Amino acid sequence: MDSIFQGIIAVSVLVTASVFVCVMVEARGTIKELKKFLKNMDESLVPAIEELRRSLKSMRNITDNITSVTEDVKTISFSLREASNDVINLTKIVKGVASSSFFCLSGFKAGMKAATGILLRDLFKKSVK
Repeated sequence: MDSIFQGIIAVSVLVTASVFVCVMVEARGTIKELKKFLKNMDESLVPAIEELRRSLKSMRNITDNITSVTEDVKTISFSLREASNDVINLTKIVKGVASSSFFCLSGFKAGMKAATGILLRDLFKKSVK
């Protein structure tokens, strides 16, 4: 009975060894395929990463340009605001000058009327005497 158990053990060891060898051969093939896949992925990722790098650089340039334009728009807006305030102040000055000119002209007109009236009255008084 010992020899039967030894035979069964020997056959089990042989079967296990052959299964192990088959698994190792398959694992070796799988590892080769995995290495090939990783190499292909690495080769395809390098251009993609480079393209991404260029895209990010372009986006950085665009955002820098947008920042510059935004600052220019702020400057123009500030200048326009100052110009509008200057126009408002100029309008007030012109209105003040116009109203003072009107009053000045009204005073001149009243003065001329009074002077003419007095002159005519004095002329008629002397000519009547």
